[in-house]
Amino acid sequence: MSDHEDMDMADILGSLLTTEEGQNVTEVLFDLKAQVEVIGNQLQMQNKILVKLLSAITPKSDNTA
Repeated sequence: MSDHEDMDMADILGSLLTTEEGQNVTEVLFDLKAQVEVIGNQLQMQNKILVKLLSAITPKSDNTA
C-alpha cells in the first residue's frame, strides 16, 4: 500500500485547503477582506490630501469683469 491509499479524502482536502500556519480558506478570505478595507480607507485619505494639495497649487482665475 502506498502513503496516498492510507489517507482518507477529508485529510487530503484538509491539507489542500489550509495554509502552513493552519488557517483555512474562510480565515484567509476574512483576513484579506480586512486588509482590503484598510487599504481602501488609506486610499480615500490619500485622495482627500491630493485634492487639497491640487486646489492649493492651482491658480485661481478671477472671473470678475
